[in-house]
Amino acid sequence: MISYLRNQIAYVLALTFFIGLFSCGDADKRATDSENTDTTVATPMPAIDTSKSEDASVKIAILEEASPELGDLGCSCSFRTEKENYKTQILLSDFDTYASMNLNGETVLFRGGQTDSNAKYVQYSMEKYWITMNERGDDYVFGKKIEYGTEQWEEDLKSELIHALLFMEELPKEPRDIAIKTNGTVGMGRRGAVGDVIIAALDTVRQKREELQKAYPATFHFSNDIYDCYITAQQYGTDDGGGAKYEGELVLKSKSGKVLATQKVWGGCGC
Repeated sequence: MISYLRNQIAYVLALTFFIGLFSCGDADKRATDSENTDTTVATPMPAIDTSKSEDASVKIAILEEASPELGDLGCSCSFRTEKENYKTQILLSDFDTYASMNLNGETVLFRGGQTDSNAKYVQYSMEKYWITMNERGDDYVFGKKIEYGTEQWEEDLKSELIHALLFMEELPKEPRDIAIKTNGTVGMGRRGAVGDVIIAALDTVRQKREELQKAYPATFHFSNDIYDCYITAQQYGTDDGGGAKYEGELVLKSKSGKVLATQKVWGGCGC
């Protein structure tokens, strides 16, 4: 009996020893894990300054001084923020090569100019002969072949004539004032068909001039490595020198296409 008790006591002591040994190991491990844990409060990252990002908004200011690349500006296009206040100029261009703006307080140089074909049609309207008809060979309007073989040749010819008529200061009084040059003998049927189109074009412009002009807005595109500047405007008259007067909108975009600024503008082009 005594031997049995001794064995039980020895077993309990051994079990207690091993339990204590493992408990100490766990405590040491917890202490070690606690020491290895970084409890330092993370330093917050500074805010990123996006004020100079190409996609940040841009302030357009009055242009006090143009870039020297514009030269003496014998001919120019200028746009301002107020219709009658010429001191509010924000863009100045030498017509087709360079332009200047003040963006975020700095003078910025652009390349570009007018992108529509209206000025070309103004020149067409000043030509002595708008249409050339040949006994042999093709017929032409402003140097472009008249495609008689197509179903819409009359509409195409009419469209060309209307485009030129819209930008004349004074419309021709009579259809015959739109001169046709003939080389050789031209059949009366062909000549009569072209004459009917001239009459239709002139009547259309007389009736819907302002409405039709909206289909041919003046467009400008100026760009550099950072920005694209677009102007879309309608002509609402001419100045004392015969130059066009425009009213429209300027849109400044980043190279990624984001709109950075918009501005209603008035302006004009002339020499």
